[in-house]
Amino acid sequence: MIKLVAAVRRRPGMTRTEYAEYVEKVHGGIALANKLTVRKYVQNHVLDGAYGAIGDVGYQLTLPRDSVTELYFDDLASMGRTFTDPYAREVVGPDAVNFSDQPAALSLLVEEEGAAEAPRPGDGTVKASTS
Repeated sequence: MIKLVAAVRRRPGMTRTEYAEYVEKVHGGIALANKLTVRKYVQNHVLDGAYGAIGDVGYQLTLPRDSVTELYFDDLASMGRTFTDPYAREVVGPDAVNFSDQPAALSLLVEEEGAAEAPRPGDGTVKASTS
């Protein structure tokens, strides 16, 4: 399975609440109205405070994002059909200007692989000492 992962920052001047409401209700509704070849559509919204306080040097260096969206496709050919479809090009894509700081958007094309569960040493019990 192929997955497109898009990390997005909200448009300047938009609050986190306005952004989340728009992406969930309006943009999500547009995207789901005609899923084309998208097998699965997931929105992940960053929790408030996840990057520290404003003014914190670490906050400024992380280039925070407000959400990560995942679009799943069977293969590259089906993804290509979605992104060349008039609905995606004329309706879904252009809506991004309403919520996204487009120059800051980051998209990654990945192939999802299942990972085996990591082994856990010991029998799962915990020993605590008070001395």
